[in-house]
Amino acid sequence: MRSVLGALGALCGVICWGAGCVSGAGGGAAEGEPGRDGVDSIGANAEHRSPAGMCGTGAADPGGVCQDAAAPRGSSMSGAGGPGAAARAEPGCRRRPFSRQFPATGATLRGFAIDTAGNALLAGALESEATFGGTRLESAGAADVFVAKLDACGNPIWAKRFGDAAAQGAIDVAAGKGGHAFVLGEFTGTLDLGAHRLTAASPWGADLFLAKLGSNGATRWAVQISAGEDSILTGTALAADVDDGGALVLGRLEGTAKVAGVRIERRSIGAFVVRLDASGRVVWVSLPPSGADSEEIGIEVDHDGNALIASQDGRGTATFVTKLDDDGQLEWHKRFRGSSDQLEMAFDLAVDPDGAALLSGSGVFGEPELPGGPRPFVAKLDDDGDVLWVKRFDAQSPRQVAASEESVVLAGDALCEAEDPASCSAWAAGLSPSGEEEEWTQRIGADVRVVGLELDPWEKPVLAGRFQGTIELGGDELSSAQGALFVARLSESD
Repeated sequence: MRSVLGALGALCGVICWGAGCVSGAGGGAAEGEPGRDGVDSIGANAEHRSPAGMCGTGAADPGGVCQDAAAPRGSSMSGAGGPGAAARAEPGCRRRPFSRQFPATGATLRGFAIDTAGNALLAGALESEATFGGTRLESAGAADVFVAKLDACGNPIWAKRFGDAAAQGAIDVAAGKGGHAFVLGEFTGTLDLGAHRLTAASPWGADLFLAKLGSNGATRWAVQISAGEDSILTGTALAADVDDGGALVLGRLEGTAKVAGVRIERRSIGAFVVRLDASGRVVWVSLPPSGADSEEIGIEVDHDGNALIASQDGRGTATFVTKLDDDGQLEWHKRFRGSSDQLEMAFDLAVDPDGAALLSGSGVFGEPELPGGPRPFVAKLDDDGDVLWVKRFDAQSPRQVAASEESVVLAGDALCEAEDPASCSAWAAGLSPSGEEEEWTQRIGADVRVVGLELDPWEKPVLAGRFQGTIELGGDELSSAQGALFVARLSESD
């Protein structure tokens, strides 16, 4: 589902450097609902100091043994064609490559995440139907929210659909602490999340929601973000802070909005970040450097709870990386100039265990006189925002990036052989920690769109996306004439 407000994100206007205000609404909260106490007044506090084997239905434990865990009744795929107990107890099943496909008509995958147990989360918008193991999801109207959880070997644990005849859809998903999942989405009409029911308050556009789901897929709490009259509100991305159990929402706002009873105001259109704790209470709101011409593409949280944001100039003149501390205050804001003859674009953002940021994109990335002109790139910045290295590409475009202490993994499109356009393929590759060497590359297929790339707890690359036709991934062949979603764990040597 395309956001009804998405086209308004590039409206012209004056750049707003943190001007705004937030006021709180007190009062307690019922059990299972987001708290509203402890937030009486929150300032616009972005200070600007510078511009094969399978685990069945169970997940693998840290020792590598597949657990035969029962999935919740009514949403599980337990017993639906899963392997026997001997296969489920096989040590090391989670270390092996795999690929899984899920029939999906009119399903748009928007978010993908891996939790600390290696389980995968998928979320998006469903206009028709999708099947995850023994669970078939069917849209009730224009589009609905869908969320699915897979175990560490790619087998469905549960799948959920939320929505009515109006338009709804997930924007992003993040893996929280203790097996919880956070889902950011947009909705009109009424959104029934099980124990929580939200009704859109904005007759002129879509409201946003943030829901926390338990390990069994049940909704623990849900928070609504509603725009004020004549205001513009869109959601962009979501990040989880696994250490404290909270989540950060990145969006764009012009005018006013309310989140969990807290009022936000941004006088000119630009970015906002809301941090919520594990109970759904607003901790702080920040208005980072942003403006009418900026387009935020992602947010991540480092090991210290700091937030990093990637964005691009809507006119194609620059890319940006911004860092907020764990209180929402601005640490730094870096601008990387583009060239005059090609758009400068940011594709994806990742943070490694040391707090370094990795940005994938296309352009000159701060070198206007770059020999050979603009090209796709991956850049690594240290925790002070200084560039450590830039890896540039000629025949491939890295759309996704993930990183560990030992490697940087990429995925993208347009890996082509010289003078043979028909050879172009989606791909995945691994770089050395220094970015100098390409350690492995795997072609995926022509009619493939990679939406998500993550490293699992054992530093194995896991891809998610959509394909049509026949592809080879994770040691298996997948085939779908109508199109399907896929999740695959790769072997680095493939």
